[in-house]
Amino acid sequence: LLREDSSAGRYRKRYWWPYAGTASELFNAVRSLGRCLVTAQVSNHLVFSLQPTDRVFNKTLCVFPFREFGAFAVMQSRVHSPWVGLLSSSMKTDLRYTASDCFDNFPFPKPDPRTVIPELEFVGEKLYDARAKYMVDTDQGLTKTFNAIKNPSCEDARILELRKLHEEMDRAVLDAYGWKDIAVPPYCPMSDADREAVQAFEDEVIDRLYVPNAERAREEELFGKAANAAKAAPTKKGKGKKKASARQEDLF
Repeated sequence: LLREDSSAGRYRKRYWWPYAGTASELFNAVRSLGRCLVTAQVSNHLVFSLQPTDRVFNKTLCVFPFREFGAFAVMQSRVHSPWVGLLSSSMKTDLRYTASDCFDNFPFPKPDPRTVIPELEFVGEKLYDARAKYMVDTDQGLTKTFNAIKNPSCEDARILELRKLHEEMDRAVLDAYGWKDIAVPPYCPMSDADREAVQAFEDEVIDRLYVPNAERAREEELFGKAANAAKAAPTKKGKGKKKASARQEDLF
């Protein structure tokens, strides 16, 4: 808390109605986009949505200067989520997403995450629109929607379709990386065999992501960015220590 007798404290006490900061770098990055991608810093589900840029964003949001459905497809996919699960911290039982731990080191299919990949644009928009329509029709938000999507006992036809669309999107994201040999497991595992398939999928995805991450870290080092490139990743269960080094921060 600010001391009331400090200069900042006196200013805040007198001008209590303005925002404490303008977040000018954030708004300069997204102002011209019309919309941007956001996710909650703390949530029980990792979900992303596109929001208009003409609003004040809560400090508990991570905001990304992406307007493309392709970026949404990658970040909402199960290629990104295992990486987040490995590198993020938690708050009680909820996931705690931070850009420095979960995003900066994440290697997109192309070095510039803003690169438009038509197949990802198509599948990302298809899922996004279907999800949005379902939420409007059922008058519920993302949390309840994903509770249903991940509930094995839910057999609602529209939820089954959303699961199918998630699997199609995962397939398209894997293909964008060139990983056509990785099979897509069920989005909602129903059996021990399904859960084993999901675990094997996540392990394989994480192992493969370290390759482009390391390659981009070496490229940054060649361009004199070694000081900002190195960032150690935590030890993965059953694996030796690896490094997640390449960072997105210099792109924006």
